[in-house]
Amino acid sequence: MHRETLIQDLDDALPDPKLGFVSGMNYALISFDYGPKAENEITQFIGPPLEKAIQNLTDSKDEKHINELIVNYRERYFDIGYTENELCPNIVEILSTLLKHNIRMGVCASKLQTIAVKFLERFEIENYFEFVDGSTEKT
Repeated sequence: MHRETLIQDLDDALPDPKLGFVSGMNYALISFDYGPKAENEITQFIGPPLEKAIQNLTDSKDEKHINELIVNYRERYFDIGYTENELCPNIVEILSTLLKHNIRMGVCASKLQTIAVKFLERFEIENYFEFVDGSTEKT
């Protein structure tokens, strides 16, 4: 079956988000006097909404507190966290091959659209994609 359009998830497909995510989560946790968590405790929450990750990492159900932690996470992530991501191996070659075969491509992300765009621009792969969609909500 021939496909003409490919919509790609951002995390774990184009970048390996582990370092930026773990560092950002620990930054947020420490800023509210939680102890830092081990990498394996945090990486299991890559992908789901930040609210769920923070709720699980803190055992808090307090929406206001969770939102405050998200603000701190994003503060670090917007500044440097997204730059700590690395491209998955061979992704540029794969994108080039798809483009040569006239496959239209887009990116959808659960993270903020502005960060998804920044990531693509950082690694100079934004021109492979016709659109980038992500969250526009900022707490």
